[in-house]
Amino acid sequence: MTTGAPKPHTDSARTDPARTDPARTDPARTALLRLALKADGVASAACGALVPLVPVDLGLPRPLVLGLGAFLLAYGACAFLAGLRPTRPRALAVVLFNTAWVLGSALVLLVDLFPLTTTGLVLLQAQALAVAAITAVQVVGLRRTS
Repeated sequence: MTTGAPKPHTDSARTDPARTDPARTDPARTALLRLALKADGVASAACGALVPLVPVDLGLPRPLVLGLGAFLLAYGACAFLAGLRPTRPRALAVVLFNTAWVLGSALVLLVDLFPLTTTGLVLLQAQALAVAAITAVQVVGLRRTS
């Protein structure tokens, strides 16, 4: 007869990977989140790749525009990879980056930080609305996984 120490109590919500990792749950429950993250990645990377080809003066310094393009390429890759195997932390990171992007865009508009042209104003507002929309879909997808 062995008398060992009693097993410590474990909280299944913390230790059960299926409850903490959306990628290990029912694929139907993660489909929207996967799609939203991958779409965000593809769209972001495409915008980043196209930035150097934009001939229009937006009212932003060209080095800033090129830097944002490089950032979007890297961010797009990360968001797409997060969509291949989404976890709550990865998805939340994408949602937080997107939220910061939208708030930063609003700040640029409100503070009148740069002398944006009409085209620059339209593009800034359009991309902020698009990012807000995909972020909303990502949040809905996240909620479906829990």
